[in-house]
Amino acid sequence: MKSGEAVQQLQKQIEESNSKQEIDRLQVLLQLMEDEKEEMGMKLMEAERRNAELESQVKELQEKLTTAEGEVKEDPMGHPLPPPPPPPPPPPLPLPHQPFT
Repeated sequence: MKSGEAVQQLQKQIEESNSKQEIDRLQVLLQLMEDEKEEMGMKLMEAERRNAELESQVKELQEKLTTAEGEVKEDPMGHPLPPPPPPPPPPPLPLPHQPFT
């Protein structure tokens, strides 16, 4: 075998070796991405479940609040309660200080 052919053969082996290493590296990355995708899918399902729970709790609390507000607007005899009194007027402003003349 001539030295030129030997060099070419060695270069080919190196290229193939690098290609194999790159393929292995990409396969590992692919597996990591697949694992992460699965984990994110589980997190998404858990978040959607929790979101549905919270929406249900909000709806229940809104219904209770609406019921409670309806009860407050009427006295025990069934008559509407008067509106709350207006707020007190603001205190008078102090007079500007005038020097004695």
